[in-house]
Amino acid sequence: MLVTNVAAQPGSAFHMTNRWSLNLTWSPIPRVDLVSEFLFGNRIDKDGEKGASSQLQLGTNFRF
Repeated sequence: MLVTNVAAQPGSAFHMTNRWSLNLTWSPIPRVDLVSEFLFGNRIDKDGEKGASSQLQLGTNFRF
């Protein structure tokens, strides 16, 4: 996502971001799912400052 900034905005104003995610699901036995998701994103401010973040989420699903 790209934002067109105006001169009146401070340097810390949001300018651009990118993100992606990867999801994996595995069913080792019937009625049980193991799920993982990896997320990554970065941000660039109007003044060029950059930051990045990543996250790993794990979950299970049991159907009864």
